[in-house]
Amino acid sequence: MPALQALAERDQRNRPLAAVLAAEMARDPETRAAADRLFAGLTSVTADPVVIGVVVKSHLDTGRAGEIIKDLDRAFAALSDKDKDKKEPETPVTAAAKAFAADKARAYADALEGESRGVPALLMAADEDLRAGAKHPHGTYYFLGALAFRHRKIDLAVIQFRQSVRSAPKESQVDAYRSLLQVLWLAGRPVEVDILCRDGLADPDVLIGPVFFNYHRALALAELGRAEPALAAADQAILQAGDTDRLTVRLNRHKVLCVLGKWAEAIEYGKKLADEFDAPADRPRVRHAQAAAYTGAKKPAEAEALLRAVLDDDPDDAGACNDLGYHLADEGRNLDEAERLVRHALEVDRLDRRKSGSAELENAAYRDSLGWVLFRRGKLADARAELEQAAALPGGATDPTVWDHLGDVLFRLNEKPKAKAAWEKAKELYDADARISSRSRRDGRLDEVKRKLARVAN
Repeated sequence: MPALQALAERDQRNRPLAAVLAAEMARDPETRAAADRLFAGLTSVTADPVVIGVVVKSHLDTGRAGEIIKDLDRAFAALSDKDKDKKEPETPVTAAAKAFAADKARAYADALEGESRGVPALLMAADEDLRAGAKHPHGTYYFLGALAFRHRKIDLAVIQFRQSVRSAPKESQVDAYRSLLQVLWLAGRPVEVDILCRDGLADPDVLIGPVFFNYHRALALAELGRAEPALAAADQAILQAGDTDRLTVRLNRHKVLCVLGKWAEAIEYGKKLADEFDAPADRPRVRHAQAAAYTGAKKPAEAEALLRAVLDDDPDDAGACNDLGYHLADEGRNLDEAERLVRHALEVDRLDRRKSGSAELENAAYRDSLGWVLFRRGKLADARAELEQAAALPGGATDPTVWDHLGDVLFRLNEKPKAKAAWEKAKELYDADARISSRSRRDGRLDEVKRKLARVAN
């Protein structure tokens, strides 16, 4: 400690060195308060990832994850203060403050990625804060929700994003609602989606166009089997949408019909959309939707023809590559082509996500498709690796199909206890999925998993 203090005094501009000194001081309860003051001073002037990394590790080492939340609060509160007076135009000073807060948030996220114990500890501290009635700036709630989502803590993400919605300033409302809806859909909670959208429509303080809420509410009502109000909400969204969203809201109505199992109506409606929206940019979206309707109607040849038509126009359409590859694997034919298609889907999707700055670098459904193709090809070890990766992603951790497939592979590898555990997870997720479009209800997957569990129990 004395040697570090001497070095820090000689080189007072060396912030990483000052952070290391503060970390050493924090080890001793008698000098911890002074260490915290030094940390607070450092993080108020720098978002240096090295400094933030030392701060995060120190707070975790001393069992004080709550201190990380306090520093996030300071950053986001300062940003909120800069945004309070919207009558004044943004100046270089306020722009720099926003950039600083964003850089600091990224530095904390990066530091936590390298600390396996860090995220659970931080989210536990956040949950304890919430139970104790502590209040945080909107930005802190949103940060914690995004962190929970990235680390597959979906229930905790829902809790934090709910707080984000409640505290969001008007310019952040859309992002807050969109993030909460994303995790609610991922968790398979259409009842909560319906309530959120209904309340949003009725709240005069929510400055989001009604088309946004009617769009999501239509799907939620459809998933709950309420056909008439679901279609009414979808039609309302069509009336409310602007020109740029004309196809989006109509495809949403098409999806509502599919969710309700009204396959013939969906196919007829899709044909009308194909006639109305024949521009090159619109055509693949309509074809994708129609392929799903034909698949649901047990007309695989028609679905395959549409997917191949999409790929004829654009061989790099990741969705079509994945869907066609999975379709071929499910039918047990053209497996070489199926593997090539799904691998290409993953490659294209990965590049797209990197370009867009997406926090989630891979699509769990595509990774699941590759695992299923490899399973069909008898490449069991490779299939297992792909499915375990899919199950580790947020979208895969809550997808019963991924666990169902993983159980199949493990069973074939003669790892029956692990197969049983995977199938039990699949059963749990199938049981919890309240959506009527769930495969467990529509395709009998839940009954099949129960039969598999009975087989390994004997």
